[in-house]
Amino acid sequence: MKFIVILATCLGLSFAAPQPFSLVDDLDDFLNLIDLDQIEALLEDNLQDNGDIIEIATYMKGDEWAGLVAYVRDHPGWMKLKEWLISKGISVDAIVSEIHDYIQNAELGSASGDRDVNTFLTDLEALIPVDDLLSLAVTKLITSPDFQDLFNRVKSEDTHKLVDDVLSLDEASSRPSMAFWSGGHHQKLSRNLAELWLMICKNSSTSFLLTTS
Repeated sequence: MKFIVILATCLGLSFAAPQPFSLVDDLDDFLNLIDLDQIEALLEDNLQDNGDIIEIATYMKGDEWAGLVAYVRDHPGWMKLKEWLISKGISVDAIVSEIHDYIQNAELGSASGDRDVNTFLTDLEALIPVDDLLSLAVTKLITSPDFQDLFNRVKSEDTHKLVDDVLSLDEASSRPSMAFWSGGHHQKLSRNLAELWLMICKNSSTSFLLTTS
């Protein structure tokens, strides 16, 4: 069975009779907007000859990445978020296990040609319906208490501290493909994500007023 299918199952998307407006339903709606098969095919294709992607995958198979994962696993901020996700029906351990197995079992080729992490991200962005995802996020912030709760938890001080603590580790500073992190494509991607986040926050302010009035 394909990794994407297994991951969807772990999320609980095939569980019987979910509650209305459950977080599982919300995630299902987002996944339905994305062609996961195309994304998986793009990733597998790049793992064969894209030097940057092969380097990143090799890093994620190694000890430094394992150390980062172990650090996050035991961090109070993640443990708190994980406990809440489990309470909402998300099979967190199963998802993490499937992602780990997918990374460890990924077959890597050898670098050739002129593709790099920037060309991969350009191709990936073309497969993601950003406007549709944004529209759905705004709708969920109006209609789904669980999604509102998730939104607030993701932007909470606990989560910010988790991210800051991880980025301060030596293992994080030694990440591969530094050309990506300092390059124009990364800056453009970061700017787009920031703009997307601000648009959601702006719309969510109105959403919360509508749901509490």
